[in-house]
Amino acid sequence: MKSIEKLAEITTSDISDLLPIILEKVETSARPKLIADQFFKWSNRPAQTGDREVRIPIAGTVSASFVDEGSSLSGSEVESTLSYVTVYPKKIGAAVKITTETLRFKKVDILEMNLEEIGVAIAKKTNELLFNELLGLWDWSAGTYSLASNTETITGQGADATYTLSKSPIVKVISAIKTSDESAVTVSAVDYYDGKVKIADDLSGDNLRITYYYSTRGTYIDANTKGSLSYEDIVNAVVKLKASYYNPDVIIIPEANRADILTDNRFIDASAYGSSEPIRTGEVGKIAGLKVFFDATIENVALVLDTSYCARGYTFRELDMQEDRDILADVHKVVFWKEIGARVIRDDAICAIFNIASDASDL
Repeated sequence: MKSIEKLAEITTSDISDLLPIILEKVETSARPKLIADQFFKWSNRPAQTGDREVRIPIAGTVSASFVDEGSSLSGSEVESTLSYVTVYPKKIGAAVKITTETLRFKKVDILEMNLEEIGVAIAKKTNELLFNELLGLWDWSAGTYSLASNTETITGQGADATYTLSKSPIVKVISAIKTSDESAVTVSAVDYYDGKVKIADDLSGDNLRITYYYSTRGTYIDANTKGSLSYEDIVNAVVKLKASYYNPDVIIIPEANRADILTDNRFIDASAYGSSEPIRTGEVGKIAGLKVFFDATIENVALVLDTSYCARGYTFRELDMQEDRDILADVHKVVFWKEIGARVIRDDAICAIFNIASDASDL
């Protein structure tokens, strides 16, 4: 396999020979940062005509029953209907400019740094797309990747009042504004589970305009101790999924709650596994039988999931690149593209834990 040091043997007229080396460097830089993709079952987009999206058939619930000798199953127990989930493609792109001087004077360190940044940037955007789907942050009602956000105006109250929002559970408050002068107000506490906020300012005779993200996930629980993630919360989420005959194997935790887990004496560090157990990318250990992952992409919510059933992903376009030379600027522009799509197909195979953020409160 070629390495980026091969640049020292390539002249500026051989930029096309360098492109495979560039692509390899970007791919290898992205791979250690790609956390969310391992929680989806991936396939290449099947060859088909018509629309580019993929429709995944989901089998309906089939029930069993006791039947007396000579009797028949009822129609409702015999029939099983199919539903469908549509996976839409989403393009992710990033670009870098390589100067002629970088090539001419063999500035390997500069090129390597730029390509590493490109790889990490693509990995972060991929994680964002996939984690948003696991969190239920994509609103699929319009058939596009639109964030599930809501803006509403509520009649103001006195200081330290609690306001109930129309959507819940809440993932993140984006802004809170006093409408009379468009000034920001202070959100002193949030009940993410019930969809409530406490505003420190006195808004009597005024209005509050608030914008927030909410989750469309249907299975979720409230943290026992607001403002932190406890072992009991994790066990409760596991029990909830097992009650639906799932076998949860992973928990994804916001970086802000890292200390909650690592200081719990029931946490098992991955270094104690031994050589017989494989370690996934980003896996730091286990707790309550779940493999533990931390990521800064998700905020304010922990996710417990059964990765065997919860989500599917399709690759519509593998990572590739295109190169063009800007002769006026004397640079080579290299653009990287990938196209993927992903959907949760079993909503009840994911349990979200809310009210673990530091500003969470039972309102």
